[in-house]
Amino acid sequence: MAIEIGQPGGNALEAFDPGFLILGIRLYAAKGASVLCTVDNGVPFSCGGRSVTHGPIEDAQDNRMAKASKAAGKRLGEQHNSLHSLVYQEIRAAIVSGRLRPGERLVEERFAEEYGVSRNPVREAIRALSSEGLVDVSSRKGAHVAELAPEKIGEIIEIRALLESHNARLAARHRNPVTLKGVEAILSKGQAAVGAGRHKGLRELNDQFHEALAEAGNNQLLSEMLGSLRARSALLFSPENPQRQAISWEEHAGILQAILDGDEELAARRAMSHVLGAGEAHLKSIRGADGATQGDV
Repeated sequence: MAIEIGQPGGNALEAFDPGFLILGIRLYAAKGASVLCTVDNGVPFSCGGRSVTHGPIEDAQDNRMAKASKAAGKRLGEQHNSLHSLVYQEIRAAIVSGRLRPGERLVEERFAEEYGVSRNPVREAIRALSSEGLVDVSSRKGAHVAELAPEKIGEIIEIRALLESHNARLAARHRNPVTLKGVEAILSKGQAAVGAGRHKGLRELNDQFHEALAEAGNNQLLSEMLGSLRARSALLFSPENPQRQAISWEEHAGILQAILDGDEELAARRAMSHVLGAGEAHLKSIRGADGATQGDV
């Protein structure tokens, strides 16, 4: 397709100077010039004889382009984002959502074929996930989704409970009305899903709820630490049990209410109890006590 920018002797280009962004490509041209750009699959290759260069593209624009490409059915290798970043996000999401189970091997060739990329970005993504604790790499088994011993699970839960508790305290102290309104909206969706028995989407809603609470705490470093711990503990919990899900979302509501009331101590206690309770339920299940009591944290 052809896109004409400006007319000879006119001022149409003034609004675009020094650059006009088309599909993530910034086209540079002199004011008052007539520029005819030919685009192939969204990438200009001819632009009135003038050079075409990439300009800075913000992360938000990258994300929108990635979503649009995915919606159009393109494989990762056909998208414009950093391949390493895209592959990392895809594999991480598969691990956190449970599509890739603990102990499952991560074969570079399979991911490269599935995503339409070379093995290098897959290897880089696996290395990043290993540093995050989501993937283990050994000479015997190769790369595989991390498997956690009960002792390590207990350590993760203890630390997360402490951090979630402090974050809830901070959220109650700040009480940002805009942020908390978003938390309330997520809570309503989660409660509605539980009531309707739509358990499939609860893991994502649970993640959204805790991410929004982390934002409400207004501490970036704490939020980053919680994000890493949530990813690791997401491997441990199942969203399938209706009884436990009802309890989890009742606890979510209690935490949020304490935050809205500005009660720092109560918010902190409820957040800690929520994480420790779900964690203990999971530990009991893997020790053979009762596998039907797992829940999300």
